[in-house]
Amino acid sequence: MHIVLFLFIALVSVGYLFYAVVRRYRLTQKGRPEMRGDQPAKRWQYFLHNIILQKKVRDYPFFALCHFFIIAGFLILLPGIPNMAAEGLWHTYIPYIGNNPLYLLVKDLADIMLILGVAGLLLRRLINKPAWLKNNAAAFGKLGLILLIVLSEAGYHAA
Repeated sequence: MHIVLFLFIALVSVGYLFYAVVRRYRLTQKGRPEMRGDQPAKRWQYFLHNIILQKKVRDYPFFALCHFFIIAGFLILLPGIPNMAAEGLWHTYIPYIGNNPLYLLVKDLADIMLILGVAGLLLRRLINKPAWLKNNAAAFGKLGLILLIVLSEAGYHAA
């Protein structure tokens, strides 16, 4: 029964993802054409500074660290996702991930990093909020969902 439920949820999730991608693609096609390949060096520089190095949050070192904890934590947890599916569906594990004590230790540290990152960003929104930062239900919802994902992943391996 667990496999059927998992596959149903996975199918609904993939279906919704496909629907959302098609909807966004159609929305982009309504706009006027834009030349996106005209300044590759400038675009890569923008990507490196603003996306990878988080230039916009570097003015707030503590909050930049919280963002880094969340990004790095999810990147560390990424290899464990297929292993969780393999354990849940076929009662087996992926070699070097599911039975590797070093990866499991690093994964637990990533869980702690993620929880600390979410807690820090919640503190920013509740206590030390910059004037430009808007508090709304969507922002708190995103932090809550991140926390739910991390706690469910940590609880899965703790059980």
